[in-house]
Amino acid sequence: MKKRWTWAEVAARTSRATGVLVVVDDVVYDVSEFVDVHPGGAQVLLDAAGADASAAFHAAHDPALLASFADMAVGRILDDASADTLGEGSMQERLARFQGSAAQGGAAPPKPTLSILDLHERAVSNLPPAVLAYVDLGAEDEESLRENVQAWAAFALRPRVLCDVSRCSTTLRVKTKFIHIETDSPIGIAPFAGAAIVDPERAEGAIAQAATAQNALYVLPHYASVPLEELALVAPRFLQLYAPVCSAQDPSVDFDYLETIIAHVADHISAVQAIVLTVDSPTFGNREKTYRNPAWIAQLQAERGGMPKLRALEAIDGIGKHPGHSPALSWKDIARLRDLCHTHGLGLVLKGILALPDALHAASLGVDGLMISNHGGRQLDAALATASAAFGILPPLRNAFPELPVWVDGGIRRGKDVFRALAMGCTGVLVGRPVLWGLAAEGQLGVQRALKILKEELVTVMKLAGCARLADIGPEHIALGMNKL
Repeated sequence: MKKRWTWAEVAARTSRATGVLVVVDDVVYDVSEFVDVHPGGAQVLLDAAGADASAAFHAAHDPALLASFADMAVGRILDDASADTLGEGSMQERLARFQGSAAQGGAAPPKPTLSILDLHERAVSNLPPAVLAYVDLGAEDEESLRENVQAWAAFALRPRVLCDVSRCSTTLRVKTKFIHIETDSPIGIAPFAGAAIVDPERAEGAIAQAATAQNALYVLPHYASVPLEELALVAPRFLQLYAPVCSAQDPSVDFDYLETIIAHVADHISAVQAIVLTVDSPTFGNREKTYRNPAWIAQLQAERGGMPKLRALEAIDGIGKHPGHSPALSWKDIARLRDLCHTHGLGLVLKGILALPDALHAASLGVDGLMISNHGGRQLDAALATASAAFGILPPLRNAFPELPVWVDGGIRRGKDVFRALAMGCTGVLVGRPVLWGLAAEGQLGVQRALKILKEELVTVMKLAGCARLADIGPEHIALGMNKL
């Protein structure tokens, strides 16, 4: 594999007559003889011919698969303008020369989308300012928003070696009295209102289709812009709800409203297995940069015509506009809601747990699952980062309730963060912003790409850590502090 190809040479080889070349990770492959036997059809390779197919390849395949194509490799990419200088100097100098020569010699190939951060870059390029602010910003000074991402890095990984990881499975199975799910990975989609702000045409519909394609858990948002019936055609689905207030004069929880929804879901939407009650929102967080900012409101009106219409519950008779959140929601209501859900054959999961006493009390009341969450840093600023909360909650909770499903969300950007959560004792993770970034980048396929990226990274970490199954991941694989012995 000695030949160095220019992009112009590669671009000229795009048909059966000329030969078909594709580039993956700067390696040039001659796939001419593979075109007609490609499992996905010849057109897939012909569409990618003569260009950088790295992003498309990694979105659909495990990187290890490249080894099986080694006999098709015919060289590497080298830009003509930098051919005589790339071998000299430090890495920084070579990179600077390459960037300079690319600017002079023509546009470089598109940057591949290899990580969640790459998806974020594309979302930043595609979204108007007010929409991007809605997705990316948090409450007040955004302390929790920042810490959610940074806190995962406080936990070092402790890999084991000489373990057979030739076959690595990320399949997650959860079986309780009311919840029976089997997904392709422990990575699910968190409920996030406002997908129609990002993608007015497809909104949550694209996310639901991506979840189905990837066999991922999707927690349907109460404030969706698409009717539940269109989002829950295929399991597994949970439905997130806020506790509604009776009226301005009566702050208690409106159980008639809740029972109407729960009965409809149980009778008409079989894919939904559990109600996820968000318990961290007795009032709205102080979002000074968005909801409380007149300039942002005016700009969103100009960009998207304002906030989208909420249509999740429109098919339910007797349900009008959501009356607002009940500030009186308390533990006595949880017991009543648990019984209501169980009567209709649904589980009850509480979302917004950050304190160990709350987790233990909820479990003792017989709820069917917990979600450790600080609302993506959009409610109480300075609330504990979810990685830190999970680390404090899981060991004693697992001792008392070893089978209780527990998910965590917030700040998960890498497969190693998923691994850390599983090592702490979480059943799975949920991601919100990465999904919306994928939606902004390329619609349904972008959402699928986000889930694939995290899953492929998780597989890599599992193999390097000596874990062939999710059950192999345990607290022995992490340490608090990068230098802890």
